[in-house]
Amino acid sequence: MLGPEIGRRGRQWFGNEFGGAFVLVAIVQVAAMALLSALRIPAAAAATGTRTQTPFASFFARKAFVLAVVAAGSASAIMSFLMTATPISMHVHDAHSIDNAGFVIQSHVIAMFAPSLVTGWLVDRLGVRRMMMAGVLALSAAIATAASGHSLMAYWMGLVLLGLGWNLLFIGATVLLTKSLEPSERFRGQGLNDFTVFSSQAVASLAAGAVLHQFGWAAMNLAAVPLLLLVLLLIARGDGSPTTAPSTSPVRRER
Repeated sequence: MLGPEIGRRGRQWFGNEFGGAFVLVAIVQVAAMALLSALRIPAAAAATGTRTQTPFASFFARKAFVLAVVAAGSASAIMSFLMTATPISMHVHDAHSIDNAGFVIQSHVIAMFAPSLVTGWLVDRLGVRRMMMAGVLALSAAIATAASGHSLMAYWMGLVLLGLGWNLLFIGATVLLTKSLEPSERFRGQGLNDFTVFSSQAVASLAAGAVLHQFGWAAMNLAAVPLLLLVLLLIARGDGSPTTAPSTSPVRRER
């Protein structure tokens, strides 16, 4: 809620466009540092038994792990790709006001996180596979809606569906990830997942402006479709049904 307000209210503070907004963002980071400095996290207990680490290759030999990583990475990349370009497309290309662009981004962020109040319950009721399918469908609807036009309503509905789809697919993938790892593997597996997810998100964010400038808003939305098709393919291969972590030894070579 506060992010777009920072952009709107601080944009003219120092006479240059958005200069004050960057100063306000820096102040927010300093406040976050102050809060985090008081955080104390207990040290993780040493793992019992073998100290041999699971090879990275063995993680990717598991269908459930591959699906979880690809789904989480795709959800984050698509979300960042389209969200980053939205204010530029709205304000610079289609002459919507900064206030309208801020409203769309506010609605998008609410749609990303507000469903988390019920998505845990949905995973229990629907199962991981159906939850992820629902996320893919919501993201598909977001792409179709956003690509359909340049009106405020098209942008707003597209970004709300984008946030909802990210929530469903990302949380479903996160639940699946935990089920694909032994307790002794959770830190290494989570680290590998996070590196993949945030790398994908960073590349997508950096590419968003160039793709929008070169190909336009509609084509940019359609460019996200192959990632959704990949996730659907992996779900169809068999996926997300494991309800327990693999029982194999962490050092066993998996075929």
